[in-house]
Amino acid sequence: MWWKIYAWSMLLLAVVTLVGRGLAHFRRTGLTSRWDLVEAVSNFVLLPALFGFAYRQPLVFRRFWKVVVPLAWAGLFFGLFSPTHRKLAREKGLPLALAAGLGSAALNLPGIWAITLYAYSSSGIWD
Repeated sequence: MWWKIYAWSMLLLAVVTLVGRGLAHFRRTGLTSRWDLVEAVSNFVLLPALFGFAYRQPLVFRRFWKVVVPLAWAGLFFGLFSPTHRKLAREKGLPLALAAGLGSAALNLPGIWAITLYAYSSSGIWD
């Protein structure tokens, strides 16, 4: 049940993030980076795996998720050093940038772990 709550919460967060970053990008140049937009859109690619894991349903193809999962991990780590976090460190200070990065990682790590399990370990779902 907790995974279902997490999946729906992440869907809501992904929608709010995409709308917010999209509006910020088109309203004021330089407020968001291209990476912010890529990250916001890529969240929607990962959501079916998270829902598939939460509801124990095979969605898309397992091979697809086996390719996407390493990219998701790379994106998570790159996001910690993204232009937005570097800008935040320059403008507001390193402690705030570290807190934002760690908060983002803490929020996303359960989901990345779930899709990793979904792709590589959840044979009962895919059988």
